[in-house]
Amino acid sequence: MALALLALSLSAALVIGAVVVLVLGRSAWRPLRRRRVLLVLDDGSSVGGILRQRRGGLLTLADVTIFPDGGEPTPAAGEVLVDRRRVLWLQVVG
Repeated sequence: MALALLALSLSAALVIGAVVVLVLGRSAWRPLRRRRVLLVLDDGSSVGGILRQRRGGLLTLADVTIFPDGGEPTPAAGEVLVDRRRVLWLQVVG
Protein backbone atom coordinates (compact mmCIF):
# COMPACT_ATOMS: atom_id res chain seq x y z
CA MET A 1 0.00 0.00 0.00
CA ALA A 2 2.76 2.43 0.93
CA LEU A 3 4.63 1.63 -2.27
CA ALA A 4 1.53 2.29 -4.39
CA LEU A 5 0.96 5.62 -2.60
CA LEU A 6 4.59 6.59 -3.17
CA ALA A 7 4.33 5.70 -6.88
CA LEU A 8 1.12 7.74 -7.20
CA SER A 9 2.71 10.74 -5.46
CA LEU A 10 5.77 10.51 -7.68
CA SER A 11 3.62 10.31 -10.82
CA ALA A 12 1.58 13.34 -9.73
CA ALA A 13 4.76 15.32 -9.04
CA LEU A 14 6.14 14.48 -12.49
CA VAL A 15 2.92 15.53 -14.21
CA ILE A 16 2.77 18.81 -12.28
CA GLY A 17 6.44 19.46 -13.05
CA ALA A 18 5.90 18.86 -16.76
CA VAL A 19 2.93 21.23 -16.83
CA VAL A 20 4.92 23.95 -15.04
CA VAL A 21 7.83 23.58 -17.47
CA LEU A 22 5.49 23.77 -20.48
CA VAL A 23 3.65 26.83 -19.18
CA LEU A 24 6.76 28.70 -18.08
CA GLY A 25 8.65 27.72 -21.22
CA ARG A 26 5.99 29.20 -23.45
CA SER A 27 5.41 32.33 -21.39
CA ALA A 28 9.15 33.05 -21.22
CA TRP A 29 9.19 33.58 -25.00
CA ARG A 30 6.08 35.80 -25.18
CA PRO A 31 7.77 39.07 -24.16
CA LEU A 32 10.35 38.53 -26.90
CA ARG A 33 7.84 38.33 -29.74
CA ARG A 34 7.90 41.32 -32.06
CA ARG A 35 11.26 42.37 -30.60
CA ARG A 36 14.47 42.71 -32.60
CA VAL A 37 16.87 39.94 -31.60
CA LEU A 38 20.31 38.67 -32.52
CA LEU A 39 20.82 34.90 -32.52
CA VAL A 40 24.36 33.56 -32.29
CA LEU A 41 24.50 30.11 -33.88
CA ASP A 42 26.71 27.11 -33.18
CA ASP A 43 28.68 27.56 -36.43
CA GLY A 44 29.85 31.07 -35.45
CA SER A 45 27.41 32.95 -37.66
CA SER A 46 24.64 35.23 -36.40
CA VAL A 47 21.12 36.01 -37.53
CA GLY A 48 19.36 39.25 -36.62
CA GLY A 49 15.71 40.08 -37.11
CA ILE A 50 12.29 40.50 -35.53
CA LEU A 51 11.17 37.42 -33.62
CA ARG A 52 7.71 36.58 -34.97
CA GLN A 53 7.00 33.28 -33.24
CA ARG A 54 8.38 30.19 -31.58
CA ARG A 55 6.70 27.00 -32.66
CA GLY A 56 8.09 23.72 -31.41
CA GLY A 57 11.82 23.75 -32.03
CA LEU A 58 11.74 26.59 -34.59
CA LEU A 59 12.11 30.35 -34.26
CA THR A 60 10.58 32.46 -37.05
CA LEU A 61 12.31 35.77 -37.80
CA ALA A 62 11.26 38.57 -40.15
CA ASP A 63 13.27 41.49 -41.57
CA VAL A 64 16.37 39.29 -41.29
CA THR A 65 20.05 40.05 -41.75
CA ILE A 66 22.50 37.14 -41.82
CA PHE A 67 25.96 37.80 -40.41
CA PRO A 68 28.26 34.98 -41.60
CA ASP A 69 31.36 34.31 -39.51
CA GLY A 70 33.94 36.70 -40.98
CA GLY A 71 31.75 37.75 -43.93
CA GLU A 72 29.61 40.68 -45.02
CA PRO A 73 26.08 41.05 -43.57
CA THR A 74 23.44 39.92 -46.05
CA PRO A 75 19.73 40.79 -45.91
CA ALA A 76 17.41 37.81 -46.36
CA ALA A 77 14.14 37.98 -48.27
CA GLY A 78 10.99 36.83 -46.48
CA GLU A 79 10.95 35.05 -43.15
CA VAL A 80 13.70 32.79 -41.86
CA LEU A 81 13.24 29.69 -39.70
CA VAL A 82 16.00 28.84 -37.24
CA ASP A 83 16.28 25.56 -35.35
CA ARG A 84 16.49 26.45 -31.63
CA ARG A 85 19.03 23.66 -31.04
CA ARG A 86 21.54 25.63 -33.15
CA VAL A 87 21.17 28.83 -31.07
CA LEU A 88 23.96 29.32 -28.54
CA TRP A 89 22.45 32.50 -27.15
CA LEU A 90 19.91 35.18 -27.96
CA GLN A 91 20.35 38.91 -27.43
CA VAL A 92 17.45 41.37 -27.43
CA VAL A 93 18.65 44.45 -29.31
CA GLY A 94 15.49 46.46 -29.78
